[in-house]
Amino acid sequence: MITYVKLTCDGVPGSTADGLQRVLQDRSRILGETARNAVIATAIDILISLRAATRSAKKRRTVKATVSVVGGVRPGFTGGRSRRRCLRTMSGERWTPDGAVRYLSRGVRDRECHVYRVQGEHESVRPYYVVAPNAKAAKAFETRRAMGRIRAHGDLAKCALGLAMFQLSTRNVADTASE
Repeated sequence: MITYVKLTCDGVPGSTADGLQRVLQDRSRILGETARNAVIATAIDILISLRAATRSAKKRRTVKATVSVVGGVRPGFTGGRSRRRCLRTMSGERWTPDGAVRYLSRGVRDRECHVYRVQGEHESVRPYYVVAPNAKAAKAFETRRAMGRIRAHGDLAKCALGLAMFQLSTRNVADTASE
């Protein structure tokens, strides 16, 4: 028994919805698929096209981060026996920043280092502070961090579409794509 699918979409031009309905009916009639399988197969075909057209982040590019010197603040230590790193004002009082602090001062004396505020190129990246001998080192640190974010999340959209295809399919083999 062949069941036909009637597709209507409010606000979508008629030719797109009519074309999709024709494709679904042709699949059901020619391939002898049920309406459910025809809809699933057509949805997977659409997702394949979307996935192919989806762009990935460029792996090698320049990062447009903002690095600025924080005036009146210097690196220092706190505590007696168990000394810990901290930031201090020029008068010696402890200064608490509004973000994380990264120290790139290994092998360099504290008096030769400066405190920099680093703002990534996207609003979603919270600003943080870097203690480094110069602004170039702070900028290089942010470039490494940005490249790590691009490696980790650059293909996220393609991965999501692939996972959607996997979840839609009725002919899945045992796969670990969801883990």
